[in-house]
Amino acid sequence: FIMKILPAIFANESVFPHLSILDVGSNQLRGSLHPAFAKRATPFALLDISGNQLTSYYRYNSTGINNDHGDDSVVDGGPTSSPLPHIHVASSLLTKPQCTDLIDLAIRHTEANGGWTMDRHKAYQTTDVDIAICGDKLLDTCNDHLRTTILPLMARLFELSLVDLAIEDLFLAKYSAEKDQQRMLSKHTDDSELSFVITLNDGFKGGGTRFIDDDTTVAPNCGAGVFFCGHRLHSGVEVVEGERYILAGFVRVYPSTPEGVVKLDCLLKQSKG
Repeated sequence: FIMKILPAIFANESVFPHLSILDVGSNQLRGSLHPAFAKRATPFALLDISGNQLTSYYRYNSTGINNDHGDDSVVDGGPTSSPLPHIHVASSLLTKPQCTDLIDLAIRHTEANGGWTMDRHKAYQTTDVDIAICGDKLLDTCNDHLRTTILPLMARLFELSLVDLAIEDLFLAKYSAEKDQQRMLSKHTDDSELSFVITLNDGFKGGGTRFIDDDTTVAPNCGAGVFFCGHRLHSGVEVVEGERYILAGFVRVYPSTPEGVVKLDCLLKQSKG
């Protein structure tokens, strides 16, 4: 039995008043998550939708201007460079005011909801805010950036169709040099075919994404970001002074054409060396 969507009734607090953890990972779900999940009066402590063709975020459809790269509102993301094969850095994804706005919204969310989460990612835990359960302005703002900048640029850089990309996890993470705070993230691979990390502030020392097999660290400036295959072994470099905020995303690729299948297969093979 394949359920095509996750029923919105699970987000109804009058029906499930004590439901705070919803783990539906790898259950063959498809489509877009109903907005009710993000707009609950009491956010979920944990909402895990990984391993499905399901997203809480904006996704291009197969009709109209969203079919490929034709949306007139798309921002180009500024100049790009490739310090390593299949690793791309975009210099102007977000403006500094846009970055500051995201940080402020995330901090306000943590102040209203018991602080930062530190146990969402089972193997490699991050100090973060899960954008999917924030609702309102933070989710809407991130969806705007996905629609106008992040997803179109990712499709172009990896020569994939926009309709094949779906955000599986999106989170705003914090690294701090303060005592007893998370300073770094150990080497690991992501479960997603593609990943990105956008730097949201400056004024710190250290930080960046280190690609282990290439012994190379990529540390974009505020508003810039790095795009790469999630299967590539990498780590979060230690912050030695100040606080570093990032917007990180795991992106699933669901090829809709034979050509897309071939491109994805080549990308995954090349990223494994």
